[in-house]
Amino acid sequence: MAESAILAILLTLVILLWSGSMRAREVAQRTARAACGRNDVQFLDETVALAEWGLARDTLGQMRMRRLYRFEFSIGGTERHGGTVRMLGLRVLGIALDLPDHTLHEEVGTVRRIH
Repeated sequence: MAESAILAILLTLVILLWSGSMRAREVAQRTARAACGRNDVQFLDETVALAEWGLARDTLGQMRMRRLYRFEFSIGGTERHGGTVRMLGLRVLGIALDLPDHTLHEEVGTVRRIH
């Protein structure tokens, strides 16, 4: 009986982790698509890929999943360039587009250009 309860708890945790990961991926995908639209570049493959993950504390001190998603975009349809979406939980922390002459960083509420 105890083994069944432990198995049920583990299965529930796996399902919750998977469900949260799918929601975070959807948010990252919408964010990447919107950033590409704002910057007049083409979002390639209509997808993002999880590149890094871990745990981090939010501003309230609660542990959240920290994720970095990568995606690709094209300026003129000939070359692929990379971009990233940084997230903490389901909150987007920032977006970066690696343009040919600079990297455009969009932080929460601000836009910063880094040469």
